[in-house]
Amino acid sequence: MNTDALRKLWKTVFSDSDAFLDSFFQIAYAPERCNRIEEDGEVICALYWFDCDLMGRKLAYIYAVATLKSHRGKGLAKQLMHETHE
Repeated sequence: MNTDALRKLWKTVFSDSDAFLDSFFQIAYAPERCNRIEEDGEVICALYWFDCDLMGRKLAYIYAVATLKSHRGKGLAKQLMHETHE
């Protein structure tokens, strides 16, 4: 996936700098560890995680969840949390 839409959502929600986003998408981001919801080609909600092991159990360490302000309160982040848990 082109990360431009994810970067736009992140910057809108978290107000991080372009330099931070460059580092994030080069070092931490992996498409297989990002769930998102799109509407009309725009990413409106995204969730990022790292795969972890703790005492022999597989875990997902969630480090960022972002939803556009105009789409909050609709259960989108909850939906992504559920999908990530599955």
